[in-house]
Amino acid sequence: MGNTCGKVEKEVPKNQGDNFALNKRDLVRVKTTNIRNDYSIGDKIGNEKFAALHKCKSKQTGQRLLVKIFSVTAIEPKALESFIQEAELLREADHPNIIKVIDIYKDETNAYIVTEYCKGGELLERITELGSLSENKVASYMKQIISAVVYLHSKRIIHRDLRLENVMFLNKDKDSCLKLVEFGSCKHFEKNVRVLERVGSPYFMSPEVILGNFDSKCDVWSLGVMIYVLLSGSTPFVGSTETEIMQSVLTSELLFEGKKWKKISNEAKNLIRSLLNRNSKERPNAKHVLNDPWIKQRAENKVADNEIISSTLSNLNQFDNQSKLQRATLAFIVSQIMSSDDVGALQNVFKEIDSNGDGLLSKKEIRKALESNTGYSDNDIEILISKVDLDQNGLVNYSEFLAATVDWNKEMSRDRLVQAFKALDADHSGKISKEELMAAFGGSHTSSKIFKEMINEADIDGDGEIDLEEFCTYMENFKERVKS
Repeated sequence: MGNTCGKVEKEVPKNQGDNFALNKRDLVRVKTTNIRNDYSIGDKIGNEKFAALHKCKSKQTGQRLLVKIFSVTAIEPKALESFIQEAELLREADHPNIIKVIDIYKDETNAYIVTEYCKGGELLERITELGSLSENKVASYMKQIISAVVYLHSKRIIHRDLRLENVMFLNKDKDSCLKLVEFGSCKHFEKNVRVLERVGSPYFMSPEVILGNFDSKCDVWSLGVMIYVLLSGSTPFVGSTETEIMQSVLTSELLFEGKKWKKISNEAKNLIRSLLNRNSKERPNAKHVLNDPWIKQRAENKVADNEIISSTLSNLNQFDNQSKLQRATLAFIVSQIMSSDDVGALQNVFKEIDSNGDGLLSKKEIRKALESNTGYSDNDIEILISKVDLDQNGLVNYSEFLAATVDWNKEMSRDRLVQAFKALDADHSGKISKEELMAAFGGSHTSSKIFKEMINEADIDGDGEIDLEEFCTYMENFKERVKS
C-alpha cells in the first residue's frame, strides 16, 4: 500500500436514471454491536436526566467525544422512551447550534448516544467567569439559540425544556459557537394540536405548561426568560419552592427594577414583555423573535465578513456532485468523521448567509450573498443549488453547505479517507459491499440499483466490492477535479 492514493484508472460514470437523495438521518444508524469495539469509554463527568455522561474516544479517528449511557434495566419504560426520542431527534437534526450525534448503540443492558463533546462548558459557567455581559453579547448568544429553536419548530418539534443549563460552548475559544445539548423532553407536534403534559424547569416554564395544555409557543416563553436572566442575572419569577415559582409564573407582574435594568435598552425590555405574554396567542413565534430588531441589530457585530463569504461561495460554486458515491462520502466525512472544530469559520459563514436564521439556505439567501460577485445568473444559482442539495428539497442545509465549502484539498487526507473507509466497512472485511453502502446511506428507502451503481463507480478490479485502494483512488479523483 502506498502513502498516497493513486490516479483513477477508469472513467467515473455520470448520474443516470434513478435519483439519489441523502438525508443526515441516513448517516447515523442505531447499532446493536458492542460500543467498546469502536470507542474507549473514559471517566464519568456528570449526569443528565436518565443518563450518565462519560468522555469517550473513537478508536478509528482518535476524536474525543461524549457518550450518554442509559441503563435499559434500571429506568422506567417512559424514561427509555425519552432516550429513544432524543436519539431519533438527533439523527434528524442538522443545524450548527444543535449538538451533533455521531453514533447510537443499544444492547440488552444499556443504550448509548455518542455526540460531540462541548469542551467550552455551560453558557452560565462562561457568564460567571466573565462577571458581566453587554446587550450585544447577549443578543449574539440568543440569536444562536433562537435559530436552533426556529429550526426545531420548522421540523414540528417542541423542545419543552429550554434553559440556560442546556446551552453549551463547543470549545474554550472566545467566539466559540453555542450548542443546544439536551433533547430528552422534545416532542413532535402537528399544527394546531396542543400537548397535554407538564415538563421542564419551573423557572423557565410557561403558564400554559403549568396548566398542562401547550404548544410550540411554550419554547418562546422560555426564550424570554433566558434573555431576562442573561441581561439581569436573575429570574423574572421567583419562589422558595417549585409550587411558589409556578404560582409566580401564573400571577406575578413582570418587573424591570433595580440599577441593573437602568442601562438596558427599552427595545430589550419590550421584546421580553412580548415573549413573556401570558396569552400564548399574542406571543410571537420563534421566527418572528429571530427577526426582532433588538436581536438583529445587537447581534450585528458577530457576523462573518464579506471577504470570507466571497471565497467560501467561490468554493461552493466549484463543488461537483456528479458522482453519487463521492457526494455521499463527503457528507459522511462531514457528519461522522470531522469535528466542529475542523470546519472552523465556515460555521459563522453559514449563519451569515442564513439571514432568516432558519438553519437552511434558500435560493434568495444564496443569491443575496452572491451579489458582490459578477456573472451569476438565476440559472447559475439554480445549478449551484442542485449541485449541493443532497436531499433534493430545494434548500441547502448545514451539512450540505459544509460538504460543498470545506477545503477538501486540505481536509481529505489519507488518514481521513482510511477512517471513512473503516467506518463504512461494517464487517471489517477490508472491502465495502453494496449491502454496507445501503446500511450506511439509507438503503431502506432507496433503490438497490443506485448502490450497485455506486460500487461500479469505484470498483476498478470488477469484483463487486470496493477495497481501500480503490476507495482512495476514487476519492482522490474528486480532489483533482476541485483543483482544476
